[in-house]
Amino acid sequence: IVEYDSQGAVLHANPTAMALLGLSFEELTGSAPRPAAWRCIDEAGLELPEFAQPVHRALAEGKEVRGAVLGVWKPRERDLTWILLHITPARDQDGRLTGALAHLADITTLRRAEQALRETEERWMEVVTRVPDLILLCDREGRILFLNRLESELRRDLLKQTLYELLPPRERAPLRATLDRVFERGLSSELELTLGLSGEPAHPYAARFSPVRREGVVGGVLVIASDISARREAEAARREVEAQFSEFIRHSSAVAFIKDGEG
Repeated sequence: IVEYDSQGAVLHANPTAMALLGLSFEELTGSAPRPAAWRCIDEAGLELPEFAQPVHRALAEGKEVRGAVLGVWKPRERDLTWILLHITPARDQDGRLTGALAHLADITTLRRAEQALRETEERWMEVVTRVPDLILLCDREGRILFLNRLESELRRDLLKQTLYELLPPRERAPLRATLDRVFERGLSSELELTLGLSGEPAHPYAARFSPVRREGVVGGVLVIASDISARREAEAARREVEAQFSEFIRHSSAVAFIKDGEG
C-alpha cells in the first residue's frame, strides 16, 4: 500500500510496496535519488513518465483507477516486476481531494505464465499451419472455431460457417451422427468427407474426429483430415484396369491364366 498527497508525493508506504517497487522509502519520497536505471513501463513495454502514471491520472480526474498494470524495472535486482494497481482518491469531510491510496499486487508470475502460453500457442500455430493435413476445431453444431489452412481472409470467412456448409447434402447426416457420437460417448470416430473449402475445389478427405475435454466434459471436437484425392484416383484407375481386363477376357477366345509368385 502506498499513500499519496494531493500532489502525488508519497506520504507512506508499507514494506511490501517498497519491495515490489524496488525502492527505499527515501527514494519513494524523493529525499534520496532513485537508481538511474529504474524504470516504470506500460503493458506495451513503453516507458511511462511520472505524470502519465495511474496515480496522477486518479488525482487529476478525482476518480478511482482499477486494474492498471505497470512493469517496474528494478536495477538492483536486475528484475522486471509486474504490478496490478487499484487507486482510490481520498477526500476530506467537505469533499476536497486530499490524496490517494494505492493497493499494489504482484502479478509477475501470472504475466510470465501468459507470455509462456502465448509463445506456446505461436509455436503450435507455426507447426499446424505447415502440416499438409487440414486441422480444425468445431463445436457440437459444427461451427468452425479454428482452422489451420488458407490465407487469413479466407480463414475468417470459413470461421463464420459450419462444417455442414462445406459438405454436399448427402454427407451431412453422417457428419451429424459422428459429432453426436463424439460428444455423447467421448469416443474418437473416423469418416470420409468431401470438403469444398472457400476458393478451392472440393476434395475427398479421410477425417478423424477426437473429443476435446474441458474439466472432464467434451466441449469441442478436433478434426484432422487428410486429402485422399490421390488414393481415390489410384483406386479408380485400378478399377478401370480391372474392368478393361475383365472385358478383354470375356471377349477373348484364348485361355488366360494368372500366376501367383509360386508359379
